[in-house]
Amino acid sequence: MQRGVKGEINRTHHIHAFNINSYEAKRHLAFRDYLIINPKIAKEYGILKQQNAKKCNDDMDKYCELKNNFIKYHELKAIKWWNDNKSE
Repeated sequence: MQRGVKGEINRTHHIHAFNINSYEAKRHLAFRDYLIINPKIAKEYGILKQQNAKKCNDDMDKYCELKNNFIKYHELKAIKWWNDNKSE
């Protein structure tokens, strides 16, 4: 059985669904857009995700835990950037 990077068999997509204008939607969009305008941080995040995928042995909880500090740190910056630069 061939496994994808994060424990899924032949995984090609990951979908998030949120209520329109919810904080969770805003948080995800702010983080996404923040990474787009900060390619150096996006590259660091990509490297971290690859390293964590190798360490977690298909354990999604461990994978998420390993990247949590990075996300929380940059998520705060992303939300501030979003609030300063995006109109609702």
